[in-house]
Amino acid sequence: MFGRPVNMDGKNGIDLVVGSKNPTGTLGWLEAPENPRIISAWKYHEISPAGWIMSIELLDMDHDGLEDILVSDRYGDRRGVRWLKHPGYGKGLTDLWENHFIGVQDGEPMFLTLAEIPEWIPDGVPGIVVPDLVKGWEFFYRNEGRWVNKSMAYPAFSGTRGKSVAVADVNQNGTWDLVASYEGALDRSGVLFIDGFLEKTHSFTEISGKAGVKYDFTVLIDMDGDGDLDVLTSEETGEDGSKEGLGIIWYENPLK
Repeated sequence: MFGRPVNMDGKNGIDLVVGSKNPTGTLGWLEAPENPRIISAWKYHEISPAGWIMSIELLDMDHDGLEDILVSDRYGDRRGVRWLKHPGYGKGLTDLWENHFIGVQDGEPMFLTLAEIPEWIPDGVPGIVVPDLVKGWEFFYRNEGRWVNKSMAYPAFSGTRGKSVAVADVNQNGTWDLVASYEGALDRSGVLFIDGFLEKTHSFTEISGKAGVKYDFTVLIDMDGDGDLDVLTSEETGEDGSKEGLGIIWYENPLK
């Protein structure tokens, strides 16, 4: 379902952290062999049971100098936003890692994003924004050593099921904005922009219009080199319910 490259064991170059979904879902890493072109020589090490891994991020969650693994897990006994503590180099890398929950244990967390908002990172760990499938966005950030949680409902005109989210100053006006994608977007907006989502008053803008039904992972990137952030995403479902969707698409930021 999701993967990230990382040199996990300090040998043979890049390994892969990967997550799958039920009925046999796990989170683990693929150990690269000396010759990575020999696919059968890669070795998988499970580090956690999983229900449906939606996101994987690599970052030092506890300031010990080692990259831990942050995930959103959609189903099962370990569903929620959680992180796995890096056990240090040695045999522990191939054992089950210590699990720590952050939130959304009673919901369905989808694709999360890290939010480098200054007031959300007092101890160096970035904030986290994640759609809870039908409930709205959940925001998590550190304050005095503890995780603080806030929520925000989806607007009435959006798709009914939140999928992905990205955070940046998209219109370059000095406030933090949010770009979100949805499924369940038949005759609704599947990708939208929230100007100043942390401000007391904020505004919504439809990016996609009503085209598309099931959008997925969203990335903010300057696709055309004009100095502003565009929206790269994918859409997989036609209005007739088929898989004849829009495919991999990007929306140009009209700022420049």
